[in-house]
Amino acid sequence: MTVRCAVVNLPFGGGKGGITVDLKQLSAMKLERRSRAYMRSMINFVGPHRDIPVRDVDTNALIMTWMLDEYESIKREHSPDVITGKPIEFG
Repeated sequence: MTVRCAVVNLPFGGGKGGITVDLKQLSAMKLERRSRAYMRSMINFVGPHRDIPVRDVDTNALIMTWMLDEYESIKREHSPDVITGKPIEFG
């Protein structure tokens, strides 16, 4: 990922992070809670000028929107540039 982004001059690194869960065992509410908890645990490592989470395997626009909302709630600022893979209407 690092090389692919460098080739097209995108300021993304390529590091990965995540949690292991069986999505078939989670309700939508539990998935939202885990997504928000993940962002809370990563809050000191992500940001528009630090590390930007992107969609990957088994994530979708809704999960990315929950994480964006959690980030903005914690930081108390509008930061649509901190997350990719969210719906266009969220920036």
